[in-house]
Amino acid sequence: MRLLDSQVATSITLAGANFLANAHPFLTQVPCNIVATPSTFSLDNTNNNTVNDYFVGFDVEEPSSRQVVPLGKLSGIRFMSKFRFKLWWSTHWAGSSGKEMEYETQFMLLDKFDLGSPYVILLPLVEGCFSTSLQPRVGDNVDICVEVGPQRGVGWGQGATKIRVSPGMLIIDDGWQSICIDNDPIEKEGIDLAAVGLVPPELAHQMYEGLHSYLKLVGIDGVKIDVIEVLKLLSEDYGGRVELAKAYYKAHTASLRKHFNGNAAISCMQQASDFFFVGTETIALGRVDMSSKYISTYKPMQSTSFLLFGDIRNFKSVGDDFWHSDPYGDPTRAFWLQGCHMVHCAYNSLWMGNFILPDWDMFQSYHQCAELHAASRAISGGPIYVSDSVGKYNFDLLRKVALPYGSILRCQHYMLNTRDCLFEDPLHDGKTALKVWNLNKSKKMKLMKWSQKIKVTLEPLKFELLIVSPVKILPQKHIQITPIGLVNILNSDGAIQLLAFDVDKNVVIIGVKGRGELKLFVSEKPWGCRIDGRRAKFGYDEQMVTTEIP
Repeated sequence: MRLLDSQVATSITLAGANFLANAHPFLTQVPCNIVATPSTFSLDNTNNNTVNDYFVGFDVEEPSSRQVVPLGKLSGIRFMSKFRFKLWWSTHWAGSSGKEMEYETQFMLLDKFDLGSPYVILLPLVEGCFSTSLQPRVGDNVDICVEVGPQRGVGWGQGATKIRVSPGMLIIDDGWQSICIDNDPIEKEGIDLAAVGLVPPELAHQMYEGLHSYLKLVGIDGVKIDVIEVLKLLSEDYGGRVELAKAYYKAHTASLRKHFNGNAAISCMQQASDFFFVGTETIALGRVDMSSKYISTYKPMQSTSFLLFGDIRNFKSVGDDFWHSDPYGDPTRAFWLQGCHMVHCAYNSLWMGNFILPDWDMFQSYHQCAELHAASRAISGGPIYVSDSVGKYNFDLLRKVALPYGSILRCQHYMLNTRDCLFEDPLHDGKTALKVWNLNKSKKMKLMKWSQKIKVTLEPLKFELLIVSPVKILPQKHIQITPIGLVNILNSDGAIQLLAFDVDKNVVIIGVKGRGELKLFVSEKPWGCRIDGRRAKFGYDEQMVTTEIP
């Protein structure tokens, strides 16, 4: 449990039956068996005696491998949360009371609910062999669920006993695989019967060593780990899900350090809290939608990019990966799934980006919503990659997100939601536009004051990418200047790597990554322009300098 407020000093206390944040109750009717221990670690550098963090636990009379205990009553306070709705996927949920929570909640942020109250984070942790989550209870109460792992065997799929086999696991494919040829209509989903062999945890290091050493030998420079959450289903004889995960991640980490420079690994289908607390020591990249090829090299980039999405409401269910079409054949729902994908990625990044570099998944450059996907990837802060069919590419769009030599203009941070939609639900409420932002180092141009506002109108499933860049002043002549960047690239200001002044020569020095049309706002016409020391032609119109970077 942690408090966040950059404006005022914060403190948290358990007073009687209430948890208080700056003397404001946020959880009431706290049971007497709840124990709160102040944290000895704090990010607060003020050296005051306030307590911003508490570890919250409970006392029980009988030990058990699974305990569900009420933590207190939450009522009338807006929250945003991440809950796991599948074994390996999680998504955003918002509400204002305990009864509006979802099961398997792994992260909860409470809004500032009163004057002087800060934000409050409720964060279920991994402790020893136990994993924890939050869940609803009758009467607006919040429960904490603490468990070792499954207390059941692996179940059978319908009709499995009729085929007279005893598989280790029955995998009913979710649609990515099919027994049909790619171009044939799907008449029957693929059902795979496979004996899934679990390598004992004490031998996991041998498995990864054998696998990774061979891959390194044949020239592979990175690996992907997928569906590791399935370990939970096989953990009952190995100390539970956390202990089994620890053994596997420890072996995986040691092998990555030996063979793949420590962190050349991608993770997918890994959105349980066990992964973030136990498995991210050497995994640098992870899916935040519901995969990836490589991380492009980059230099840190300080202007702000905003992306606004049009109407993406009224989706019936949560989509997992990028779906180019509706798996059930509804042509209109194919559009809905694109917006659903954006919401998953945006809100998951807010939490998961603290551990890994968020990966927004592939898309197809010729898809009807390809520009929407490209714009989101351009400022996501993660990699950009496509899954186009061979010979079917939209190169005009791809040139807007990738440089000719294969690199990309990555933002400095992972993408975040704007504050006004943090505690809203763009997927379901029918009124909230999804808005996200990121930072670059340093297209219409409008000189604005901080107090000014602009109005943006969007059609459904359309977007607007806005660049907000601070104006710099050339000291001697008080000339205003700010680089816009390469306007042929979606993340245009991501191309600006350097902005410096030579005061003695009255010269502005700009470092640019990439090639194409460079634009700058300059309040007075420059006397000249040089690129790599050579004179270059430039245009000047309406306080905008334009030149071509070869």
